[in-house]
Amino acid sequence: MSKRRQYIKRIFIGVLLIIIFVVAFNFIHKYRFTKKIKDYEKNNPPMISWIDDDGYYSFYTKMYPLALKYEIPMASAIIAGRDHENNPRYYNIQQAKEMQANGIEILNHGYLHSLDLKPGQMSSVELEEDYRKSIEFAEEHGFLSNIHVYPFGDIGGEVANKSPINFDYAFAYKSNSGPVTKPFDRYAINRIYTDDYSSLENIPLDEIYSQLDRAANNSSWIIVTSHIDQTGKFSEEYYSSIIKYAKDKGFDFVSIEEGYERYKQFEMDWFIKFKRNIKAKIF
Repeated sequence: MSKRRQYIKRIFIGVLLIIIFVVAFNFIHKYRFTKKIKDYEKNNPPMISWIDDDGYYSFYTKMYPLALKYEIPMASAIIAGRDHENNPRYYNIQQAKEMQANGIEILNHGYLHSLDLKPGQMSSVELEEDYRKSIEFAEEHGFLSNIHVYPFGDIGGEVANKSPINFDYAFAYKSNSGPVTKPFDRYAINRIYTDDYSSLENIPLDEIYSQLDRAANNSSWIIVTSHIDQTGKFSEEYYSSIIKYAKDKGFDFVSIEEGYERYKQFEMDWFIKFKRNIKAKIF
């Protein structure tokens, strides 16, 4: 056999061994991940968390009392660049700290938060500056600087590159969103909205209940999102109905930090990301 044919044969055998290894590794990886999901779903209840965006004063006067009434945790995503001492639209720092002492997480919601310059439209330098200012604000007041809620749910542009450098995990919004998937991307964690900006009305309760049913059937984590007094008239009955429905379904109401700690075992690992990148390039 010529040296050239021997060389080709060795290459062929090497490629074949690599393919066999990848296929076997994929099978074992998928089996273990699937088993982990099944074991979790068998032994754990579904979880629900609640995030209200923007830090409006109406969260303090309307949703915070509901959290106390039903003894559940909630989170409020605060915009660092607003005047929290003189603008009556927003709760002030003292009120934020009062809520925080009573189980309300105060999350990072960026600094600028402007329709004229969304995060995905910012340059790398602008986005880094926005993140820096929002983190400094949160750290100054003892809020959660490491958990980010994307303004407008925008994850375009430089966001995917910069958010992992600045935050531990972050929450987005995607169309047709639902419970947090298994696996999930910790820098694009799903949320469902209770309000519709196109109609300025609340999402019908049947649609919210349907999403809760999906989460309950798979022991998933679901993050409910509101924008109190931004898309229509506030209804305590509406939000109470969601809370009661989730309680009746056996959901654990958990803080954002607790929900993530329980669920982080389902984060995408390097191999899942590798496969998705390959599929994206091929298809």
